Amino acid sequence: MNTRIDYYSAFEGESEINFLYTGLDGIEYSINMWIGYFDNIMGCVEPTSEGWKGLSYYYHTHTGWYEHSPWQVPDMLIVLSELQTIDDLLLDPKSRKILKHICNLFAKAIQEKRYIWIHYN
Repeated sequence: MNTRIDYYSAFEGESEINFLYTGLDGIEYSINMWIGYFDNIMGCVEPTSEGWKGLSYYYHTHTGWYEHSPWQVPDMLIVLSELQTIDDLLLDPKSRKILKHICNLFAKAIQEKRYIWIHYN
């Protein structure tokens, strides 16, 4: 069984990013989205005084999932914290909803001590 949240269907042929993990219950939880939504979200992340952290580091340096896919997300607590600092009022309604789903996915994976993987096409 799997639980998939889809924000890619209307964008076939364009770049797609997928966050997923397999829960302790054996169910695969995933969020598929058009890269444009992800770009909107990442565009709202501000660097810390030490520079980019979490997903924003890999996003801005074009490493991680850009180099190989699937890619295991490191430092998931930092990633969740980073995503939770985004002012969602800067996002369009759909990107705001996706951000909420991503935060929930990371929180659940962290709680279950599981890893999230990113697939990029």
